[in-house]
Amino acid sequence: MTNVLVLSSGGIDSTACLSYYISNGYSPSAMWVDYGQIAKVPELKAVKAVTEHFDIPLKIIKLQGMQWFLAKSGNEVRGRNLLLASIGACSFPTSHGLIAMGIHEGTDYRDASTNFQKEIDTLVRTVSNDCLAMDFPFGELTKIDIAAYCKKMDVPIHLTYSCLRGVVPPCEHCLACQDRREVIYYENIST
Repeated sequence: MTNVLVLSSGGIDSTACLSYYISNGYSPSAMWVDYGQIAKVPELKAVKAVTEHFDIPLKIIKLQGMQWFLAKSGNEVRGRNLLLASIGACSFPTSHGLIAMGIHEGTDYRDASTNFQKEIDTLVRTVSNDCLAMDFPFGELTKIDIAAYCKKMDVPIHLTYSCLRGVVPPCEHCLACQDRREVIYYENIST
């Protein structure tokens, strides 16, 4: 059995990613990183609820002193997925396995592109002597495709949290909230 570590934010994509591995017979674990993000409190609450729902282990890592550059009007944290993938590789719980991320097509984020996916997989394979690999089960899908997957697999999106501003209730205006609204709209019209 391949060990799978899902880099989890408590959002829809990483929750769908956990569901994907569970439904395919894996026993994944989750890792959440406090990298100083504004939304860390509601994210952590969501990721704990999601991992309890799926009854899987959660590893929490806390970084301090990070100075982040926010691109695109504060909607993109430069290098975030690169950092998360590196932390996953450095703290993988066993010698072999997959580090998974729920990133997908249809965003302008540089560290969600198909090129990023290929390059970070190559780097992780290199530093681990091919013992670890990156996996992106939704890498070529769009947010609507993930919404369809969530509906089909009854993914508990009601437990998730996605808001870049970190407010409760979510702001409804940032890119994460717009993506979330798209998923919920899809679920409502396709019933």
